[in-house]
Amino acid sequence: GGAVYLQGQGLDKPVLLLRTEDGGYLAFANHCTHGGRKLDPVPGQSVVRCCSEGHSTFDYEGTRLSGPAKEPLTCYAVEQSDGDLVITL
Repeated sequence: GGAVYLQGQGLDKPVLLLRTEDGGYLAFANHCTHGGRKLDPVPGQSVVRCCSEGHSTFDYEGTRLSGPAKEPLTCYAVEQSDGDLVITL
């Protein structure tokens, strides 16, 4: 597992890129649908959580599991191509 925060020139919104325990990759718009704060992976669990107040928690499909957020996360498709990761925004 592991995570990288992507932001800056060329990105309209920051992205959270996760490597799952089975070697796959997931990408989310890196803002909670409750307060717009950044997301963090939860070590040892297949969830991400808002690091701010409320601590909304989401599964790897972006579905809200707990907390005050009402909307799911925006998920992006991730593909591996010739050794590169391609995230479709």
